[in-house]
Amino acid sequence: MLVTDDMVQAAFDFMAEQVETAASAAAEKTRAEGALKAQRACLFLEHNGTVAEREARADCHPLMLEAVERKAKADHLVTWHQKKEKHAIAVIDAWRTESANYRGRERIG
Repeated sequence: MLVTDDMVQAAFDFMAEQVETAASAAAEKTRAEGALKAQRACLFLEHNGTVAEREARADCHPLMLEAVERKAKADHLVTWHQKKEKHAIAVIDAWRTESANYRGRERIG
């Protein structure tokens, strides 16, 4: 497969344009993890019973389920950015290899 100039340009554009979005996704993941932990602790303290009963009540609470969903969305966005970045790097690396091979063939032949 030949890597076209358009493919390389798209990879570079993605890398340049997505820096802020990727950083925001990472920050949201950190906030969601903290919120999940805090929500669980607050709900745990609101209930009575054994530790296992309090944990179960906290984990099943709608607010906890919302916090879990928020974290899952944040995880998804961070993973998406990581995968897209790896793809962009692979395209650039393939282009660099093809370019080096082309230059090598020019010197030989």
